[in-house]
Amino acid sequence: MWFKIFIFTMKLLTLKESEFFSMVKTIVEQLETDLDQYDDTDFFDAFVHVFRKWAANRLGEEYEKYPFSYLFKEYGHKFLKETFGDKYEQYFRSDDYTPQRHLIPRIGKYLVQIGAHSLPSLRNQTKFTKKYAKHISALLEIFLDDLDFVRPEIKEYKPYDVDVNLYLDYPSYLKSNAVHFNSYNLGKELRNLFAEHLGVEFGNPVHGKVKLEVNIIRENEDSWVKNVLNKQIKKHIREMEGGRYVHSIRFEPKDYGALMKIIYKDYGRNDIFKPYEFRNKVRQYLQDLGYNKITVENA
Repeated sequence: MWFKIFIFTMKLLTLKESEFFSMVKTIVEQLETDLDQYDDTDFFDAFVHVFRKWAANRLGEEYEKYPFSYLFKEYGHKFLKETFGDKYEQYFRSDDYTPQRHLIPRIGKYLVQIGAHSLPSLRNQTKFTKKYAKHISALLEIFLDDLDFVRPEIKEYKPYDVDVNLYLDYPSYLKSNAVHFNSYNLGKELRNLFAEHLGVEFGNPVHGKVKLEVNIIRENEDSWVKNVLNKQIKKHIREMEGGRYVHSIRFEPKDYGALMKIIYKDYGRNDIFKPYEFRNKVRQYLQDLGYNKITVENA
């Protein structure tokens, strides 16, 4: 099956069925993404706007003399049935559904979804990364100065909705002296840097502001755990003096690097073996290997 659509340039495009439904799916997903950036106040306003217009058409000028609570109670169900039409059952299970006041924002969102109302938006139509391309590149170099184990990537699928992905070479990070890599703190620092040098405000894109999130993605972690941690480091720890008392070694990646927990077997009344001394030896061993960000503790 083929579909023909007109675009704003007045060209006629012919699409395959799969291409057409893919395009529709993308539009719907983008609508849902935008709706997530509105709150209940916006959806409440949407309901009131559509409901008042419906009431005015149905009752004429007299509708203004009725309290909103009265109109909502007396005509709420009829409003939903007429406005949603054949889509009513999709949103409301019961045919005699009675709308409640606390559900007004939810119904308002439904009205937007079916196209009965359009929410205003101050979203910028020019992409943030395009407008400030040269500045962003220079500021990222400053932000990531001396962090040669980090590979930055910026994604902006919609204007002023920005994701900064920091790909972290995990083995190198464990040997670095860098500060803790926490996405919340790094996001705050980067937003402050951009605000200071670019003069932009951060917040909700539909309010005309930039939404910027930082995501930390650890790379080469699995291969290092498999080939270095498990095959070399753990093996050496068990071969150390006192290593025969080690039951297991747990490794937990953290924002600050990693936490290694040593769990011991029951060593009875052995006064020779001292767990805290063994732990200190393991700490020294890892430091000698250059791992500054692995914290070692006894479980």
